[in-house]
Amino acid sequence: MKTVCQGRNLSNWRSLYKISEELGVTISNLIHRLRDLGWIEIDRASKQLYPLQKPRVETLTN
Repeated sequence: MKTVCQGRNLSNWRSLYKISEELGVTISNLIHRLRDLGWIEIDRASKQLYPLQKPRVETLTN
């Protein structure tokens, strides 16, 4: 996951759709995983994506 997302704009829906295609997962599953990793947050009302600056430490070993 880290390798595929590295250097990508995680605040851009088009980038996330491309990543989901590359990984062979749905966009919903990708969004949930990125949120669980602490890499993004999403405003549910506006659907705006916000990349988080500091991923949780335990994600660095994945």
